[in-house]
Amino acid sequence: QRGIVDARPGGEREVPWSGDIMTSGRTFEEFKSFGVREEYPGKRCIVGAGIKMYLSYSETIKWLEGIRARAAGLGEVGVFVLPTFPALGVAQKMLAGTGVLFGAQDTHWEERGPFTGEVSPLVLREVGCTFIEIGHAERRAMFGETDEWVRRKTSAVLKQGLVPLICIGERTEQRIDLAIDITIQQMREALGCPSSREKASEPGAVVIAYEPVWAIGVERSAPVNHIEPIVAAIREELSTVWSGASAVLYGGSVNPSQAEGLLQTGVDGLFIGRAALNIDHFFETIFAVANSDN
Repeated sequence: QRGIVDARPGGEREVPWSGDIMTSGRTFEEFKSFGVREEYPGKRCIVGAGIKMYLSYSETIKWLEGIRARAAGLGEVGVFVLPTFPALGVAQKMLAGTGVLFGAQDTHWEERGPFTGEVSPLVLREVGCTFIEIGHAERRAMFGETDEWVRRKTSAVLKQGLVPLICIGERTEQRIDLAIDITIQQMREALGCPSSREKASEPGAVVIAYEPVWAIGVERSAPVNHIEPIVAAIREELSTVWSGASAVLYGGSVNPSQAEGLLQTGVDGLFIGRAALNIDHFFETIFAVANSDN
């Protein structure tokens, strides 16, 4: 294996390097069986966790160790985690062989170029990501992420054979019909078909995370009777505009005590934020999903 070239004047020699080059990129092919249970072949059973910027690097490693230690009991539940960028390499190594997939919390839409501080979907595939979160409400609010950016990122992720986790949801509490209009339009924009009834052109798999912004970071999630018709509308629209594999998750102040009720809304599973930082709570939620008949 070649080493790192010493570029100092007169150097021109190789410095030994023992690190592994991680290029085991995964594709959406893995998603075909992800979270699929034999007794419910038309529905998935998925739990994901995005830890945002809550944990330090060393705390993230400890968190991943906790997941690895309990991963043998996951059964048919599809579990994925989204650590911060610096921890993706260690996540690849620590989660190998556990069945737990991982991904990134954001990406740029270009493969290469003068985009200081950004990370390419090509690189994310090389380090073993399967999922890429796109369009979270916090990125839209804090960093000015637009529907056009979300569309570009979604397309770029799909071209790499990865699975975009597209976050949609109304900012303020609305009547259900208005919430449906807002979320469906966000999803159509992300998939590149804002006004046409034609199917999106990109192949692959997508996960839609319905996250009403007004229910993020509060004590309780949105009511079941609010979520259920919106999830049904998302599924119906997906059947029209998307021909690949898909799943619909609910995210927004999810905790173990609410998991059973949320699963009655017709979702394929749950996307958890801060509550997943506690490993016990994370696995309580996973087991609630695993034992649900919904």
